[in-house]
Order: sequence, then C-alpha cells, then structure tokens
Amino acid sequence: MEAFSFERQIKHYNSYQKILLVGEGDFSFAVCLARAFDLAVNMFVTSLDSRESLMLNYSKAMSKVMELEARGCKVLLEVDVHSMSQHPFLISERFDRIIYNFPHVGYLHGPFSAECNGFQNRFHQDLIRGFLQNASQILTAIGEIHVTHKTTFPFSEQKIVELAQEVGLYLVHEEHFSLLDYPAYENKRGAWICDQPFPVGMCITFKFAKLHSYTTSGFNLGITAPGPWSGYSGIIGPHMQCDVTGNMPKYISTIEYSKAYSSYQKILLVGEGDFSFAACLARAFGSAANIVATSLDSREFLMVNYSKAMSNLKELENRGCTILHCVDCKTMNLHPCLYNKRFDRIIYNFPHSGYSNGLSSSEYSIFQILSHQNLVRAYFKSAREMLTETGEVHVTHKTTYPFSEWNIVTLALEAGLFLVDVESFSLWNYPGYQNKRGAGICDQTFPVGKSSTFKFSKYLPVSSSMVREY
Repeated sequence: MEAFSFERQIKHYNSYQKILLVGEGDFSFAVCLARAFDLAVNMFVTSLDSRESLMLNYSKAMSKVMELEARGCKVLLEVDVHSMSQHPFLISERFDRIIYNFPHVGYLHGPFSAECNGFQNRFHQDLIRGFLQNASQILTAIGEIHVTHKTTFPFSEQKIVELAQEVGLYLVHEEHFSLLDYPAYENKRGAWICDQPFPVGMCITFKFAKLHSYTTSGFNLGITAPGPWSGYSGIIGPHMQCDVTGNMPKYISTIEYSKAYSSYQKILLVGEGDFSFAACLARAFGSAANIVATSLDSREFLMVNYSKAMSNLKELENRGCTILHCVDCKTMNLHPCLYNKRFDRIIYNFPHSGYSNGLSSSEYSIFQILSHQNLVRAYFKSAREMLTETGEVHVTHKTTYPFSEWNIVTLALEAGLFLVDVESFSLWNYPGYQNKRGAGICDQTFPVGKSSTFKFSKYLPVSSSMVREY
C-alpha cells in the first residue's frame, strides 16, 4: 500500500488549518496556497471588490477565482474587513489562521496622496484596527491573525503591534516575508492602479493571538515539542508571567503541550470515568475549548458513582469543554453532536466492556476477551470515521497477559487503521488523572502496571520502521 504523506504545507500555512484570506487583490496569494495544498476546501477567500470590479481591474483575477472554486475554495466578494465578522457566510465560522497581506485603505487624494501624510497614516490605522477587532471575533481559541506589512518609514508609523494590543491581541511571532516563499503570488497595488505590483522591500509577517488565562497550579505539563510553535522566541510556560514592572510580556504563547497532546489539536476523549483525564489536559492547556469529552454514563449515574466527577465536570465546563453523556463508543460517529465533527486526536484510555458475568468474571476467560475485542474493534471503526486526514486514534492499554491477548494492533488493522507509534504510559505524566475501574466498582482505581499508548492513523506511516509486531 502506498504511504500517505501527511498535511501539505507552504511556509507556515498548511491544509490542516482552516484559513481565511482577507482583502485579496487578484487572488494570486490564495491560488498559491491552494496549489500547495492541492485542494482549497479549508480556505475562505474574501475581497472588497465586486466581481465586475475584478473583471475590469485585474487581468488574471477571474481565472484565479475559477481555479479556486474548482479546488473547493469558498470565494466571497464585497466583504468589508470592518464588518466581516457579521457577514452572513462568516458569522458562524471560526478560523485557525486569518491573513491580511499589505493592508491599505486607498488614497485620500487620489494617486497624488503621500504615504507619509499624517491623515493618510491614521486612515491606515483605522483600517487595521477594524480588521483586527473583527478578526478576533471569528478566530478559534488557539488561532492566529497574520498581517504582512512593510517595516520601513512611513509604514512603521502605523504601529501594528500597538493596534493589536488595543483590541486584546498579542504578538506571538514576527517572521521576515519574501515573495520567493510564495510562487505565483503577485502583490497588487489596488486603489487607482490595481493591476500593478509594488516593491515589497523590507517586510514582516506579524502573528497575533488572543490572550489566554493559564492555570497557576503547581503542575508543569508543558514540554517543548516539534510543531508550529517550536523555536518561537516568545514561548512562555504554563504559568503566565509578567515582567518585573507587572506589564504583560511582548510575546504571548497560546499553546501548551501535555505529553503527546496539545491545545492546537481538536481532541475527543472517549469512555471517560470521573473525567479526571480530561481535567488533567484542560489544566495543562489552560483552556478546554479544543476538547470534547464523552462518557457512556448519564450525568445522574456519575453523581452517584464517582466522588469527584461533578467537580471535574464543573471545572471542564468553566474551561470551555464540550461534555457529552450517554455516548456509546461503538456508534459515536452517528451521535447528533458528533457526526459532522472531525478530530486530530481521539483517545480511549483503558477500554473495558464490563464483566459478562458480574464481578466474578475473569479477565482470562475467552468470552471476556472476545467481549473486549468487540468493543475495541467497534470503537476503531467509529473513530476512523471522525478522524482528520492527519489525525490519530489513541488507545492506552495494558500489555501484559491476558490483556495482550486482545491484539489491539490487529483489531485496528481490521478497521483500516495503521500503527504509527507505541509509547510507554505512566500516570506521572498526567497529574490529577485517576484511572477508574468502572463496572460494579466504579470509583476504585486499578494498578496500570505495564501499559502503552498505541497510536494509529488512517494511512501507513512514511517510515516503515515505525510499524512493529505486537
């Protein structure tokens, strides 16, 4: 079988992100991304111009719009950045990246206007402030707003960073911009001479994010991991710290890592007991807006059978977690709140089908093992339907006999999932997580012993050395 190459990427954008492009001229930047991704189903592209204006003023605009639409892009015209968050096709959307390249308000006095004019500068600032304010309303909790802008005088006087701070956004990174990174992108002047390019000179892409309230608990689950935030000069640990003057730092991090999981991922937790694992991740991230946590039990059952379930649920709800009860992992992809969702990580810790003959049942019984296998097999099939193209299904499971007889890897293969990694599991990596027995003795913990987290994806790993026999 052919190995699958994971998400397609160009510079710091990838097909894994939901992207909104704002203020496009001839749509050449959008086309550049779409060609890099091959498809543009993850992109919304907007322009202030009407279709008629594009036809008259840009020689290649309509051919690019047609290409974008053919690749699945949603193209919206006559969209004002000052009010885009209220646009009928955008009001209910949330984006991971919102991008505005070289914002320009137009010229107050026609082509004879000067960029160094104070009034002209203030009009530019009003445009950018309005864009940032609107963009923050349609940004995911962990998303970024990107503004590419000249950094020489008089453009430096527009003070992009200060404008962002006025609307509650904080700088997380600056990166030098080069046209060489974006083949086929033709930056256009707009205004009176729309179809002409302009020299970009010294430019920077400013990246902004919302400020998050991070946990101040004593736990530090964060680790530096490869990913979109590695190498950032502004990464701050899970305890947000001000400088010695009490002012907010210039750079704010909006992502924290807990072992193999991050606030950058859309996470579905399956078969939660007292929801302590979900609460552990939420504390590490400082927010649970990216987490959906499910349980087979009803809320009433949790109240009666788990001593800490309700306090964990309250904490999760306060952190923005979506909580669903009475969710059967075998049919969860058909659940009305889940059937149209896709996740980056779907996690089931210590799956157990319950005891077929009550508490007297033996884990060594072939009938008990078959019951467990049926549960896990159905979970894999359902989870696969809800996985993003680059996502992973995780199962944490004991690896000693008789649990090794479940043959987790084989069950996954039957459901069309392939092993990409196996990692030893330790409770020490997840402070606050209390694994529960469930069944007839719900609130009791059990020794995890030798356990591993098995990680599966819909495609064979590029490196065959990652596939091992178990």
